[in-house]
Amino acid sequence: MSISKATKKVVSRYPFIRESLRDGLVNYRALARKILKEVSEECDREINLEAIVTAARRYRKELSRESRENRIDEILAKAKVSMRGNVGVVTAGSGWRISEKVRKIAEKVSDADPLQIVQGRRLTTVVADHEDIDKVAEILGEEVEVVERGLSSVTVISPKEIAHVPGVIARMTQRLLGESINIVEMMSCYKDTIFILERENAIIALRAMEELIENSEGRLS
Repeated sequence: MSISKATKKVVSRYPFIRESLRDGLVNYRALARKILKEVSEECDREINLEAIVTAARRYRKELSRESRENRIDEILAKAKVSMRGNVGVVTAGSGWRISEKVRKIAEKVSDADPLQIVQGRRLTTVVADHEDIDKVAEILGEEVEVVERGLSSVTVISPKEIAHVPGVIARMTQRLLGESINIVEMMSCYKDTIFILERENAIIALRAMEELIENSEGRLS
């Protein structure tokens, strides 16, 4: 048996040590001295202390990665996904003049469907129902740079803990990448992660997110 496998096997006999190793609370040399005899027995030969220290460091990285992946699964397993068709995106400049116009947009457009607005340092993006896109573009006027129509949005609604767990959105985007889906726009609003996509990709993306959620549920069951 390799030193790496033997170290994992011995550490796994002691759940408290395993958890402490995962959380970075263990002195590697002290741990190596404690398990040296057992690791040597598993390998059926004398093992160098430094070799166990190295194996323990590597194992800690694996445990940390497993813990992080598990936390991501816990978030996704509780997530819900929905799709919205016939949306458009207007991209315009930014600045104080745009801010005034954005307020006017919020007053003028329909309340039937949600209006999503993201203002960056240089650009402002407005996502609205297709019936309101021309109205949005008219209000923004000469500030408009791009108008895109005939798009769809897929929204993943996660539990509030998503704000404190790194890697959840990365897992989503990697899944879409695996389906060769281009993300036209992406927005995040606390628990909502919104993907704006070409219409023909929306159903594929919806199913991909549903599978992502189901897979996370399966790994936790």
